Amino acid sequence: MKLTINKKSIIARVRDILLVIVFFSVFVSFFPAFDDKWIAFSFLLAIAVLPSIILLIEYLVATTKIEWVELFDDRLEINYKTGQLISRHYEDIKVVELYKAAGMDKGNYSFNSNEKYWFARIIPKNGETIILTSLLGPELSSALDMMTNVPVDRTRTGFAFIYLM
Repeated sequence: MKLTINKKSIIARVRDILLVIVFFSVFVSFFPAFDDKWIAFSFLLAIAVLPSIILLIEYLVATTKIEWVELFDDRLEINYKTGQLISRHYEDIKVVELYKAAGMDKGNYSFNSNEKYWFARIIPKNGETIILTSLLGPELSSALDMMTNVPVDRTRTGFAFIYLM
């Protein structure tokens, strides 16, 4: 199974951020309890949108380095845009650390845009780290299931920050 960066996933994440901004703009504009609308809008925006923007930037930085990822029956190949090709057999992988929201891990749909971001940190036995993010598309979950006899360490989190985990 061959995976590349999924433009639809990126557009969906940007759309979610814009919808939250529009929703809070309308909410603050028409709700009479907010006397100082800019402070209320800024506060709500920081709570609701800032984590999504940080996650989107992190995931774009991690994913745009990859040209393609291909998973076979016995190995994983990653071609980076620098021209570096990494090939690891599944028996050479120590663990796959999966960071996903609890609802998304069970296959549910989430209305919270932060929970749509998830990633897999693949750690081969030589100690290097390979990061695959949900921006590679919905097929990534199925592709990871192809990795037989590789232990998976699942961490359920609402905010799957790559560089904080």
